[in-house]
Amino acid sequence: MIPRFKLLVPRSLEEALGMKNELGDRVRVYAGGTDLLIRMKQGVIKPEYVMYIGGLEDLNYVDFDGEVMKIGASATLSDIASKEFVRERFLALFNAINLMATTQIRNKATLLGNLCNAAPSADTAPPLIAYDAEIVVRSKEGERVMPLKDFFKGPGETALSPNEMAVEVRVPVREGYTSYLKFSHRSAVDIAIVGVAVRVVRENGSCKDARVVLGAVAPVPMRAERVEAFVKGRIIDEKVAEEAGDIASQEAKPITDVRASEAYRRHIVKVLTKRALLFSFDRAAR
Repeated sequence: MIPRFKLLVPRSLEEALGMKNELGDRVRVYAGGTDLLIRMKQGVIKPEYVMYIGGLEDLNYVDFDGEVMKIGASATLSDIASKEFVRERFLALFNAINLMATTQIRNKATLLGNLCNAAPSADTAPPLIAYDAEIVVRSKEGERVMPLKDFFKGPGETALSPNEMAVEVRVPVREGYTSYLKFSHRSAVDIAIVGVAVRVVRENGSCKDARVVLGAVAPVPMRAERVEAFVKGRIIDEKVAEEAGDIASQEAKPITDVRASEAYRRHIVKVLTKRALLFSFDRAAR
């Protein structure tokens, strides 16, 4: 059974921020509830108050001005994936969303909820970090914007203060080609054992710049900066991609849990990093 709680339904973002300012950690915010309600049912968390923001129209948007995509806190994963500009300009995010859960879940779950849940295995985090995405945080005192890579502090932990809410993700258009590969046991919709996002920028036939982001192999989604430095300035062929995969495997910080052993995760990191680098390098030339 879900433990008893008091439900709050603000009529505007300002009213929601006022409630968060007053109640702090005593209130949990949700829009879709696909993570929160399950954790409450399992007894993992027992909030005194639960605030529903899914009905706030001023947070329900997916906008693109040709340079930056802005996604509001109550926009669902299905809302995002339905946009033509997401498929055309942010394909790695589109693919990550469609590898998550099922259609029914994606119709309720939100991108901000997936990020604020701060699971190391969150599928949307690696491609968004590869795009150099930012997250917008609001409180009664004002607004702050931070790189998404700095938002995660540990499993289930974010940089949010008790009086703050994450209200928007900003995703800039970036050079190059970005891909996202995921490995899970039963099917693509299962929780990731390893996720790898790679963005490659080509110039004169070699790698001008790269982002390599690993998911589910560390306490937080992590950039593999040693891999990025290794491939920069090189032609990414089979040999280079193989070496880069080895470096990524060493750079990862996986644990053994019910889904996979540490050694198995390191092996999968190597395989997926190699594949994603070769694929992105090839596509970046087209």
